[in-house]
Parts: sequence; C-alpha cells; structure tokens
Amino acid sequence: MARQDFYKDAIQAFKEVTKLDPLHKVAWIHCGYCAERLAHWTREEDRRVDLFKKSLQCYKEAINIDQEDGDAWFDLGNAYRYLNQFENAIKAYERAISINPQDFDAYHNMSICYENLTSYREAIDCIKKALEINPSNERIQSRLRQLEVDKEIAEIGVESAGKGKIANEAIHLGISCLNERDYNNATEHFKKALEIYKEINSLTGQAYALRYLGLIFKNQGDWAESLKYNQDAHEIYSQIDHRPGMAETSHNSGFLYFRLNKVNEAIFEFHEATKLFKELNDISKLSDGLANLGLLYKKNGDLSKALGIFQEVYKIDLETNDKKHQAQDLQDIGLLTQELGDYNKSLDCFKKSYELYTGLDIQTGQTQQVENIKNLLRVIKKEQEITPQLRKKINETKRLLKID
Repeated sequence: MARQDFYKDAIQAFKEVTKLDPLHKVAWIHCGYCAERLAHWTREEDRRVDLFKKSLQCYKEAINIDQEDGDAWFDLGNAYRYLNQFENAIKAYERAISINPQDFDAYHNMSICYENLTSYREAIDCIKKALEINPSNERIQSRLRQLEVDKEIAEIGVESAGKGKIANEAIHLGISCLNERDYNNATEHFKKALEIYKEINSLTGQAYALRYLGLIFKNQGDWAESLKYNQDAHEIYSQIDHRPGMAETSHNSGFLYFRLNKVNEAIFEFHEATKLFKELNDISKLSDGLANLGLLYKKNGDLSKALGIFQEVYKIDLETNDKKHQAQDLQDIGLLTQELGDYNKSLDCFKKSYELYTGLDIQTGQTQQVENIKNLLRVIKKEQEITPQLRKKINETKRLLKID
C-alpha cells in the first residue's frame, strides 16, 4: 500500500511538470512508467486497465515530442502488450528496434506478443534475434526450446493441444523442482512430460524432456545415466535435423565422456559440436567447445594440436572483445608454449594475461599469472644458455611485476 502511495504521488508530481512544460519528454515517460508500475500493484481489474491506458497515453505524448526515442517506443509496446493489444505492441517494438537494432528486450517482448497470437514461427524468429544479441542467456535459450515444442504441437493438430499443455506444465513444474534441487520430484515431472510427448508424437518435446532428465543426473554426478538421456535427445535431434540441439547434445556428451575418463570419445563429441557451432555461427559456444577440445588434446599429450586450438580460441575471443576469456586463453597458451620450450612466447603470454586481469581488476587472475611467471623463471634458470633477447625480456618483466 505504501508503494502504491509513492507511485500516486510521483504521478501527480510528473503531471504538474507536464502542465508547466508540455514538451517535457522525460516527465511524460516517467509519468507513464509510474502508472504502469501502479497498475501491476493494483488488484482491481478495471482500475488496472485504466492505469495501463494512462501509461499508454503518456508514452504517446513522449513520442509526439521525439519520434526517434527508441525507449519510448519500447515502453509504448509494453503498454499495448499489457492491454492485450498485441498487434499494436508488435508495431511499437518494431519501431524501437528500427531505432536501436540491438534492443534485446524489444525482441524478447515481441516474441511474447507473437506467442499470444499463436504465431510461433514469428515468435521463434524474434527469440533467435534476441539470442544473437545475448547468446549466453540461458532463460532465453530455454524459452526458444519451449516455443519450438509449442510450434510442433500446434502443427500436429488441435486434438493434441490439451495434452501438450499438460506436458508443458509438467516441464515447468520439473524446472521449479530442479531449481530447488528436489531431484526426485523433478524426475517424476520430466518423465511424465516425456510420456505425454511420446503419446502425441512431439519429437521436439521428447528431446526437451530428455535434455532435462540428463541435466538432473549431471547435477547429481551420475555421468553414465546423464549420458544415456543426452544421447537419446541427440538421436531425436538428428532425426529431425535440429542443428542447435545436435550441437548442444554433442557438447554435453563430450563433457560427460570426459567425466567418465573416456578421452577419445570426448574428443570426438567436441569435434562434432564445434563443427556444428561453426555452421550455426554460434561464436560463444564455439569458443567454449574449442577450449574443452584443447584441454583434452593436452591431457592426451598432443601439445602441438592443443596449442593450435587454443590459438584459435584466442582469435575468436579477440574478435568478440571478450577480455576475460582472452586472459584465460593467454594463460593456456603460455603453459603450453612453456612445455614446448618456447619461453619467449610463454613469457609474453603470461605478461599479457596479467595486464588483462589488471585492467579487469581480477586479483586472482593477476596472482595466478605472477605465479606462472615465477615458475617459468625457475625453469629458465636451469637452462644452460639464455639468449640476450630473453634475458632482456625477463628483466623487464621482473621490474614490471616487482619480482626479485
């Protein structure tokens, strides 16, 4: 109640501002936002609708002042969406995106509108564009999987829609239990969903349920059981030629084989995954998959191959300007080049990694690179001959890091 009073007072204050200056765009936007927030806290349906209409009008006033304010168009889209005017909301979000093509939230909210209109193909397209902007967002990845299931069920036929809804609800219950680490109930819900998806012949749904069943056993450290469910999901994804699903399950299998100490099988799966990630231009997952592949080749003693892969990972992380991963890549390259006897390269890598961690203010990373450099210097000290170039570089590094 106190919060509602604050919003009411804020609306009144912003109204006074707009009376004094009708062209005060920011006041109109804030007034609309406060009306929108108050609507969410209001229990009376008629009052809630009136408040959303008020917020809608405020955003329109702001847009009349500045047609190129992408945030105002986004807010307008939200107001239309809350009023279930989904076509108008989509138009507003499209205008917001035309002004700011990287508007992740506009793509996401537009997908919700299309979903409400049961236009699943368009909803999926919007989610995919959102993922291009933020590929590591697990919540959006999960939403994409759910939309693909809904689209498939809608295509199967109306008679399957009711059962599909029950299966989807079981999935959501399973996810809630999984988040609470209630693995027994989570397993029960996902298995129920799997059986229903089988009954209505929803292959995408079956793969979706199998993925979560695999995740339960992975979280519990039962690598063999997790691998079984993951491979079942992979088989379905391969059957329907679902490339993202095939890539994800191959990547997961690589991790699970590694945990089972089956290195050659893990290498094969990561090769399959990275090949697909390249085809899909999924740079973030490609980088992750290659890094795992490099570690496996290193574990197998193939240092030259591991080095080539880590250099490829570093190139990707340079292109995406991912400084944290660059720092880790340089450490991996430094350790490999040290083992291969290229001390000049190794020292350069540790030094660059240290500088990146310093710029990111990550103390643990800085400390690790200092230790790596000290260990390298101990190795070099045992060598009978040190080139003048390397000796100069050692002295410069010692001064920089204040190493004795």
